[in-house]
Amino acid sequence: MSAAATATILRDVGNSDAQQLGCCSQNTQPYRNSDFHIGQIVNQIAGAGDGHRVTIADPVGLYIQKPDFSAYALPNDPKLPKGASVEDCWQIVRGTDTMRDPVSGQLFPGNFILHAVFQIPESWTKAGVSFTVGDITIKHNGIATPIQYAAQITETFQIGLYAWSIRAKAPEVPQACVADLTPPRAGPIQLLYQQIWDAYAGTPIDNPNQFPMNLTGNAVVVPAHVGQDATGLNMVLVCETVTLGPNGELPTVTVPGPEPDIVIKVTGVQALTYVMPGHTNPGPFHLLTLKVDVTKNARLGLRDILVTNFNQTPRDPGPARGSEVMEGINCGQFISSRQLGDHVRVICPERTCGNDQPPV
Repeated sequence: MSAAATATILRDVGNSDAQQLGCCSQNTQPYRNSDFHIGQIVNQIAGAGDGHRVTIADPVGLYIQKPDFSAYALPNDPKLPKGASVEDCWQIVRGTDTMRDPVSGQLFPGNFILHAVFQIPESWTKAGVSFTVGDITIKHNGIATPIQYAAQITETFQIGLYAWSIRAKAPEVPQACVADLTPPRAGPIQLLYQQIWDAYAGTPIDNPNQFPMNLTGNAVVVPAHVGQDATGLNMVLVCETVTLGPNGELPTVTVPGPEPDIVIKVTGVQALTYVMPGHTNPGPFHLLTLKVDVTKNARLGLRDILVTNFNQTPRDPGPARGSEVMEGINCGQFISSRQLGDHVRVICPERTCGNDQPPV
């Protein structure tokens, strides 16, 4: 979604070359086909004709498309029901095959499938069909191969994101390529409790490339919430482009607001090789260790976090890249939500402030 949103900004390099556009916009991860393709198509829609505003089809999402069944083949079975086809094995569990735009009344192109299964239909089994999914073949490089792995099926369908255009009053003026700030400014990525980070970091993950990996790249499942009147909280903050002062001075971490009701002290920093959630390849980051104190009257709700390198002027916080925030309810149960940016959520410590039942 972030790649689609930032791709609406036109660039003076044009949009005929997806790789060039992505590198110019710095909104995609290098060497990923999907990121560059999404960015190019959305940018072409935004810049077409006299210009367009662009939105994502509602409900927003990346959607599974119906497989191309032309390479599939069913085994011969006399008990197959009349008219049966391999498409009958593709069953939508969540989402829909088609969806109509409520504004224009027209059908959106493609499919809006969120969860599908490939299995032998119950009607076939009742009719006495004895074969299994493993007896169905898919041609790969001209060779009919029995289905052994789900990956064989995924190779036959695509994923869709639908950019819906609305004609603009005037074309947008193309902008220059994104350039690194000089000196660089620190960007927060993910805020976690120290104990949880240590548990993730201490859990190695095997992978085919034998690259040293652990669970920290999946750390988005952990909420960063604090209670009013909480003191001495040990937390960590993953950041990019952190720089130290000439004598090793640490950056500062603050929570902007009219009153300093959340005080964060940076106690240490270490270099980190980290896979940003949602990305494929690891990169260089820094891990700040923090001590957090919250006043008893701290304002409730999501609060921004601002990281400022030594000897730089603080600025208004912008959204951090690739972050997912989770919200907490005060009984210690967690319920997820999708937010952009790094935040800390302040909650009321009394049980009467919220629900004491587990979330659904």
